[in-house]
Amino acid sequence: MKLLIGIFFSCFALWFCEQASFRFWGKYASLKNQILVLCQFDNNWFYRYGSWIPLDAWSGSPVFSPETDPLSLEQTESEYSKNALSYLRPFRDELYDSFWTGEKGLADSVVKLPIPGGFLFRSSSASNGNGHIILTLTGPSGLSMGGDFNELSIESSRLLDHGVDCALASVNNFAEVLDVVDFLVGSEFDDIRAIGVCAYGEQADLLALAMAHSPQLFDAVALLSPIGDVPIDRLQSAGYPAALFAARTSDEESIKLNALLLAGTCRRLSTSNRSSIYCIIAPPMCQESFSDLKLKTLAYAFLIDFLSSRRSH
Repeated sequence: MKLLIGIFFSCFALWFCEQASFRFWGKYASLKNQILVLCQFDNNWFYRYGSWIPLDAWSGSPVFSPETDPLSLEQTESEYSKNALSYLRPFRDELYDSFWTGEKGLADSVVKLPIPGGFLFRSSSASNGNGHIILTLTGPSGLSMGGDFNELSIESSRLLDHGVDCALASVNNFAEVLDVVDFLVGSEFDDIRAIGVCAYGEQADLLALAMAHSPQLFDAVALLSPIGDVPIDRLQSAGYPAALFAARTSDEESIKLNALLLAGTCRRLSTSNRSSIYCIIAPPMCQESFSDLKLKTLAYAFLIDFLSSRRSH
């Protein structure tokens, strides 16, 4: 009896330590997720004999159909995406805390370079051409969290701290999105670098159009609260990038439906990264207007993690 109790408590202690590491140790959480996804894709022995274990990375994505009830689709998509992206929580929490304090990061000195419609910020300590890029699309006002369009903001400095170049660009149509992305991925630099793009509202609509037109330019995208009549029929069978579509429960029903339809259609038509397409309808934080920090930091954590995994390979 004592032996059985000892075995039980030993198993519980191992499980508790593993879960605590998964929750609070970002590198372990990301590595665990990458290993589980590879096991599933390769259909190796661990997945074949251990797929009964309730691990988040092994959950199947929702199947989209035009007849699906929007509320049911919202629940299944959000549950699937939250589970699949739970490994990002330590990193997302770190970004959230740093944004909430209102303090700029530790980037020593910053090089500011012109790009179409805006600027690219790069830490001077980084060697030229080696850093991946996160591009944030803005409207004509060019406002960015913690600062205006022409200065290094809180979010920009935090991205630089994580070894990612940060770009801001004001765009008015999807052709301008393609122009700036084409510029950043290598046409004007010494090498080709991976790029993640984040956009909200009207700019998210433009990003969706640009992604449908030239999906090969993008490595990862985050489209937050797309507000227009997004032309789903523009999406064709193609190798779409890893994508996070998101809205808030307080958004209009049409906005939430846009995010759900984009995610479902993209996943169905994608010939690559199909399991890396997510949609979350998230509750807003208190009465905070967008940018809702939790949603935006999740988007940045998603983009940075995906670009970092590309670099490691």
